[in-house]
Amino acid sequence: MATAQGQYRQALEFLEESRALFQELGDMGAIAVILIRLGEVMSLQGDYARAVALSQESLTLAQERDDTLLVGWAFYALGTLAQRQAEPRQARAWLARSLPVFQE
Repeated sequence: MATAQGQYRQALEFLEESRALFQELGDMGAIAVILIRLGEVMSLQGDYARAVALSQESLTLAQERDDTLLVGWAFYALGTLAQRQAEPRQARAWLARSLPVFQE
C-alpha cells in the first residue's frame, strides 16, 4: 500500500521490519518474497544496482529452497528491472526464463 502511494521510505521500513521478523522465524521463502518487494521499491527510487542485487539474492534463496514458483518470480523481477533500465535483450532473457514457471 505504501508503494502505491509513493511513500517509499515507509514501504522500505515495513519491508525491513518484516524481513527481520521472518529471519527470526527462519522463513526463507517469505524473505525471498520480501527481497523482491524491496528490489521493486529500490527501482522505483532509481537505485537499480541495489534493486538487482536484492532480486538476485531472492533468486539465490529460491534456488536453494528448490522453490520453482519463487524462482519464477525472481526471474520476472530481474526481467522487469532490466526492462526499466532499457536493456531489452537482458529483459527478454530473464522473462523467457520465468515463462515456463507460470505456464505450468
